[in-house]
Amino acid sequence: MPSSNSIKAEFIPMQSAAFGAIGGAYAAVGNSTTLPGRLFIIKNNTDQQLIFSFDGVHDHFTLNSMENLIVDGCANSATTVVGFYLDVGTTLFVKDNGVAPASGSVYFSVMVGVDGY
Repeated sequence: MPSSNSIKAEFIPMQSAAFGAIGGAYAAVGNSTTLPGRLFIIKNNTDQQLIFSFDGVHDHFTLNSMENLIVDGCANSATTVVGFYLDVGTTLFVKDNGVAPASGSVYFSVMVGVDGY
């Protein structure tokens, strides 16, 4: 039975962008987050290297074809107040790196923590 100071892990619905939506300008990968994310996974399942951004303006990182990025902001945290979080309203953006993908999709998964379980 969970205690009152437990944190329940839940994933919000996965967001995605198919290859046809990815071009030379930033495109949103689904909708903005609705809860603060403790862990997120970004998977480039396309046939090209892609550029990603969290503001739709600045290039933040790239992922090669079939590569993923997993970020756990609370991995070494013993409490709910330590660690970093993906803010509510965060949108992931993607664009090509000069060559548009011809197949595949980009996937964005976010895990949130629900207190009191």
